Amino acid sequence: MKHNPFTLAKCTRLFFTVALATGFTGGVVPIGMAHAGSLSPVIDQSLTSPNNLGADINECCKFVAQTFTAGLTGVLAGINIDVSSFINSPFPLHVAIRTVTESGEPSPTILGESTLNSSSAPLSLFITFPQPIHITAGVKYAIVVNYEGAPPVGPGQFQGIWSGAAGDFYPAGNMYASFSDGISWLDFADGDLHFQTYLMPVVKSLIDIKPGDFSNHINVKSNGRIPVAILTTGAADNTATFNAATVDPATVRFGLTGTEATPVHIALEDVDGDGDVDLILHFNTQEIGVKCGEASATLTAKTFEGKTVQGTDSIKTLGCSK
Repeated sequence: MKHNPFTLAKCTRLFFTVALATGFTGGVVPIGMAHAGSLSPVIDQSLTSPNNLGADINECCKFVAQTFTAGLTGVLAGINIDVSSFINSPFPLHVAIRTVTESGEPSPTILGESTLNSSSAPLSLFITFPQPIHITAGVKYAIVVNYEGAPPVGPGQFQGIWSGAAGDFYPAGNMYASFSDGISWLDFADGDLHFQTYLMPVVKSLIDIKPGDFSNHINVKSNGRIPVAILTTGAADNTATFNAATVDPATVRFGLTGTEATPVHIALEDVDGDGDVDLILHFNTQEIGVKCGEASATLTAKTFEGKTVQGTDSIKTLGCSK
């Protein structure tokens, strides 16, 4: 395999073309990722070929990244990347999922991260993250890698290579490189790096904040509780069938983003009078994170078989001084 170096400012050996693609295309089904009810992650975004480009990690730049735009909404189950360390670097590979800036480059905000017990991460390796990473369709994110504990970047400090494709084979993202700080980035729009993202799709549920109160007023100064119902739905409602009794109450969160408050009271009852059983939950108002002027609140949860559930309802805030 011959290096064909590109020269760019201080980067004297960042990207190189491969004389002949190996044909390794990945597409591996994650092992051990099956959930109860035969629920399994689905591939959302993917680029695994051709293989005629690579990014040298720690030779020019400490951090290398590939951005992607989510096609589905859900919780990130894991990713594949295509990083090889043919020198068997003693330093472990660190992989992070970040948000991106308005200009589309990786931001300093890390949504989740994992340090591998290896310096390589082939496409056959399913990388998971200890943090729950919520992904929204149409939003761009970044996969960022570096070698933890590696010496300062420079000639002869190569630790590994992230393989990819020359040309714009993935228009919904770009590859990037950062010399040392992971904050300032170079954008390489003429290539993309191999990756795949897997999501646990979200089941959209119908929720009703303060059932019976169509205005859904929330007094942000109140020390009381707010009732929220997760409704059982079906064909009669012209909505997708969903049984609220399948929601695991221990996983429920409610608030501005759906990550804030846990319920302080839970009951199964027919909230909307349609003859089926709904789940009604109460939350402390001061724990939901809603401030004056907010227009909606979100509930997230998981079913007992591991499916992610999400619902949003409109609100109007009270108790706001002018």
